[in-house]
Amino acid sequence: MWGTLILPDCPIEVAIRIPRNTLAPNKHRNRELPVYRIFPLTVGETMAIQKPRSVWGQMVYLAASRKGAELMVVICNADPSSAIADYLQRWQNETMFQVLKG
Repeated sequence: MWGTLILPDCPIEVAIRIPRNTLAPNKHRNRELPVYRIFPLTVGETMAIQKPRSVWGQMVYLAASRKGAELMVVICNADPSSAIADYLQRWQNETMFQVLKG
């Protein structure tokens, strides 16, 4: 299961895109909200939450970016400030290999 890769003591840095309706605690940790409500970003903005939050039973960091109308939210087990860039680089590599495979 992917959750074992997200654990904070995992030596491998992991960044996984999550659906925008995934629930996560708000900044006061007194209520769970869909992540799209935690990140009220305008087009071109990026935001990383520096304190871990519980998502799907795992303590993870959250980062988000809005390109056009689409909000991209990523959970990670390491520095959230680079999570979006790391995820996009991995996605670009995977897309390149799919193209090369035909």
